[in-house]
Amino acid sequence: MLETWSEKTWLGCYVVLSCVLAMALAQLNWFDYRKLSLHGVTTTGHVRRTTCSSHQTFLFGFLVRGRKISGSGGSGYGNSECAALKPGDAVSVTYLPEDPGRNLTGDVSDRLMNETVSIGAAALAMPALVVLRLRHGARAKNGKRRAA
Repeated sequence: MLETWSEKTWLGCYVVLSCVLAMALAQLNWFDYRKLSLHGVTTTGHVRRTTCSSHQTFLFGFLVRGRKISGSGGSGYGNSECAALKPGDAVSVTYLPEDPGRNLTGDVSDRLMNETVSIGAAALAMPALVVLRLRHGARAKNGKRRAA
């Protein structure tokens, strides 16, 4: 069946796979990062404990309307690297005013850009490899049929 597909069909297959992969990957973090970027409030939190052996993360806390909020975040994106942090150090935290438990450390716009580029690269490259491999296999199979 694949050996009879036209170039437009292969291109359509690539576009559909790219869109599906981009939307699937965006579900992981992109939509949260975007919402925090558009509607988040940035404040100063304080390191409670570092957990650098676990993906360069640390535990932090901050206050919102007199309420203590705790979280776990990653270093970088404007905050010091995990190894340089110690309890009491100030870190940048962005949270959603309606749900302060949804928060992120560092510069949210930088994180969103990094996520966008990563998703874009994967959504363009991976389906291309799949479609090219399938197309190559279909052409090889078609060539064998013609030779027989």
